[in-house]
Amino acid sequence: MRGTIRPVILRLVLRVVLPVVLGGALGAGTLAAPPGETVTVPFVGCPSDGQVGPREVPRREPKAVKVAAGVAREIAYYEGGAARRAGVFAPRGWHCFQQYGSSGEVLLVASGPIVPGEGLEWSTTGPAVEREYKDGGTSGRFTVARYASRLFPRLAADFIARIKRENVVPASEIESPPFPDQVRYPARGVAEFTTPAHADGFGTQIRLRPSGETIRGVAVLLDEGYRGINVVRLRLGAGREELETVLLRLNRESAMGLREP
Repeated sequence: MRGTIRPVILRLVLRVVLPVVLGGALGAGTLAAPPGETVTVPFVGCPSDGQVGPREVPRREPKAVKVAAGVAREIAYYEGGAARRAGVFAPRGWHCFQQYGSSGEVLLVASGPIVPGEGLEWSTTGPAVEREYKDGGTSGRFTVARYASRLFPRLAADFIARIKRENVVPASEIESPPFPDQVRYPARGVAEFTTPAHADGFGTQIRLRPSGETIRGVAVLLDEGYRGINVVRLRLGAGREELETVLLRLNRESAMGLREP
């Protein structure tokens, strides 16, 4: 009888007690956290306008992502008709508009309507997601150099120096004072930043204006020689920090996947 009970007790220890002990040692929720699933989120085509006029709204298949199914129900993938460097993941059911030109493009996704005809100058202090792509091989190179001088001064030193030598814009425009943002570097050529509430920083360079909420974002240098930069800025509002974190990851992975080998 004893020989039968001991193996049963041992199995219970291995199944129940050991995971609890390891979970406490590794950090709460480490073992309990469910892995992300590969699911699809809706593709949303966005109206666009710019250098050669409006573009046709694109239609594509749903986008595959690796997130929990419950989170996926809150997400969509937005893209404009002039997209050269993909689109952006943002909350589902929002409004979007893309502005484009030879220097690059800006895709705006907002919780409220973007008034037709005002998209090119539209800005907001409310919830929004913004994706900015600047092409370092065109007039967008000045913005790439300006952003890189703040976020990647050593990594992009050669590119920045080359743009300065052109003497097309004053060096002071490229080497402006540093932003107040908190910055971390999860990978080479990747910077995640947080712009404080009520502050002008990296998060407020295009359409998002300062407000009582912080702005989170990620900037990714693209291609050999850093001939391009992809920036995503997010401000979803209080209580949506978890969704912000998921969107930040998805957009970071998407931008890193655009790099040339």
